Amino acid sequence: MAAERGLHTVVSQTCKVLGMRALQGGHTGSAMAWALRSGDSKFSTFLADKILAEYAASGAFSSTDLLDNLGASIVVSDRLTFLAKYREFHKLVDESQFPEAAALLHSLLWSKLAPKYFWVTLLIDCIPFLTADSVLFTSEQTYELLQCLQELSTDSSLPTKQQLLLEEHEQRLRLSLAKNLALALTMEGDTAAAC
Repeated sequence: MAAERGLHTVVSQTCKVLGMRALQGGHTGSAMAWALRSGDSKFSTFLADKILAEYAASGAFSSTDLLDNLGASIVVSDRLTFLAKYREFHKLVDESQFPEAAALLHSLLWSKLAPKYFWVTLLIDCIPFLTADSVLFTSEQTYELLQCLQELSTDSSLPTKQQLLLEEHEQRLRLSLAKNLALALTMEGDTAAAC
């Protein structure tokens, strides 16, 4: 009724209140739907961070239907854009579109849209692509991934769980990145020589 009468502030405030109620009830996906309807970018960013934190803790998304149908709403906040693109990455992997998934994963890390604690998860996601039979990251992309890993390994502000996760996987990551770099440089050298 408020929308029909052009009372946009009332609509926005009502949506925020309903979003907070949903969040307090433990329904993050429903809260996000209300936040998007209110057009509140801060609340949307807060909820996107909450969904990312839940994913980092559990390894699964709690509201895949909402994430799959965000559409133009992703422009509300950078964090929401990242969240939608990360969900798209998972769908590409499920559809076995590995070159596209690898390219998207690299751009998600290199764009630095993700909160730094989530870089650990993104780098660990890179391991299957780095150890695949075919080269999925170019030498330039591999250098950039190495740079992200280096930046992360010198960051003392990471939460304890992410710090431990990084320590657990860092050696394997460095080895996989080094092997991929060697293969990518060899392949790119052979391609250049053939031209």
